[in-house]
Amino acid sequence: MIFDQPIEHMTSLFAEQFLPDGNDYLYRRQLTAAPVRVTNRERDDFVATFRRQARISFWATSLGLLLLTTILISISMNDETLDFEMGIYVIIGLVTVPYFWFFWLAWNAPHRELRHRATAGAALTKDQARRLALDKISYGQLAGVAGCSLYFVWIAWEKHGGFVGGGRFWLCFAGLMMLVAVVQTVRKWRQDRT
Repeated sequence: MIFDQPIEHMTSLFAEQFLPDGNDYLYRRQLTAAPVRVTNRERDDFVATFRRQARISFWATSLGLLLLTTILISISMNDETLDFEMGIYVIIGLVTVPYFWFFWLAWNAPHRELRHRATAGAALTKDQARRLALDKISYGQLAGVAGCSLYFVWIAWEKHGGFVGGGRFWLCFAGLMMLVAVVQTVRKWRQDRT
């Protein structure tokens, strides 16, 4: 199903924290922490639990967004003084904050359960972690971020009149995106040359 694609993508990112080691796995929180040995069954249980929780949070968020938007529309039809755009921002905040909280709890469940278990090695250094992160990012993804930032510049100019009102937000957001894309591209280029 089309709605399962983001859930499966998140699940595969979650499962990457478990690195094969013989018949077992080594769990590295965020791929950088000191590894903790887990059995194949434990790893499968963690991944299945995360998939289930990701699916629940996705559908709860979708239904919450639909319900709150429907309520906003019905109220705004009867009250012309209601700021519809501000209402949308409030709804997005009301739905997004619990989603990320629930996602954070699901993502860190193995860490909470395994925190008292002995480690099987040292954590990665900052440089090793940066190299690992940059290896996972492609130049195409960085170009995509830069391209999206140009879209937000267009939104700021076309919809909000540039440096006026909401246009300032979109221009700052676009500038931040472009800055991140350029900095990460330079870092990746330097890393690839060494």
